[in-house]
Amino acid sequence: MFEPNSIFHSAAIEANADWESSFDYLADPSNLGKWALGCFDAQPTQTPGLVVGESIVSGSKVWVKITQSKSAGIIDYHVGTEEKLLPRISVRVIAGSSCGRGPDRSLITLQGWRGDDVDDDRWKTTCVSHDVEILIIKNLVENSCK
Repeated sequence: MFEPNSIFHSAAIEANADWESSFDYLADPSNLGKWALGCFDAQPTQTPGLVVGESIVSGSKVWVKITQSKSAGIIDYHVGTEEKLLPRISVRVIAGSSCGRGPDRSLITLQGWRGDDVDDDRWKTTCVSHDVEILIIKNLVENSCK
């Protein structure tokens, strides 16, 4: 839910996919352009690990570099221009069994932090996009594991 004065937004969902499959899918740069509305149709660049896509809202180019800590279940998406990438988006994947669900389940949280240069309209778009993206992620993760 969008809160105008917030500096953080989170969306979470349970997926019918095991932890490792969910994590690997979300850490793979080739999958980013399938679910990230702010970096749609992301393509690799000349720089290893750096992709560029297009915001479906503004039409602007967006660059993303993914870093990860598999042992912590955290994926960071460094977002911005080719020259300036900031770690504004993260995903946390937790095994379903750690919360009393089966080993074939995972809990996925998409988190975003608001920069001081982001006005209310842009922040609202980001929050609403994350609420939609988490549903897309669930569908893609579940279908990629079949």
